[in-house]
Amino acid sequence: MAEDPGWKPALKGVRRMLIPGGAAMIPKRETALTTARTFAVGAVIGWFAVGGFLALLDQDLTPTTAAEGVAIFGVVEVVLIAALRRRELSVENARKLRHSFAQTFFLGYVLANTVMIFAFFAFFRAGRGQLLAYLMGIPFAAFGLWLIAPTKDRLAGQQARLDAGGSDLVVLEVLEAPPEPMPQKPRPNRRRRW
Repeated sequence: MAEDPGWKPALKGVRRMLIPGGAAMIPKRETALTTARTFAVGAVIGWFAVGGFLALLDQDLTPTTAAEGVAIFGVVEVVLIAALRRRELSVENARKLRHSFAQTFFLGYVLANTVMIFAFFAFFRAGRGQLLAYLMGIPFAAFGLWLIAPTKDRLAGQQARLDAGGSDLVVLEVLEAPPEPMPQKPRPNRRRRW
């Protein structure tokens, strides 16, 4: 039985997430579990980095309707991620299990980042002195990401559901398996015409 590698491998890869276009530099050999954890940690660090930069531009924390709008949007996002979290993983085979895990995680990841994008635009749209509009999004996005993140407890819960359904798949083994090679298309033989 595979052992959970923890979050340390994800922390090693997170520096790539902070470079624009760096997500594409995550090695293709990383497992689904390490990749999901790298994206989760990278997102949170990125949100705080952007918040620090915005704090340099503007430091007023006065509550406004922009911050309230972000909070309402954040509540909706958390409800959507909570519903997404209950999505059943496909248990037909290991490949479909890995794909359904990745789909579920990245849909939640996108929803969490949508709140932060909304908060970022609210910061600029609301006018001067609206740092709270951005900061209001961080707790909602972080909570939503925590709901969907592949923590040890969440993986154990998914394994319990698979066992209760009679599946012989082991979630941790499937997610820690080396990724399948990407299908390669043959390159056309192109000659240079002078």
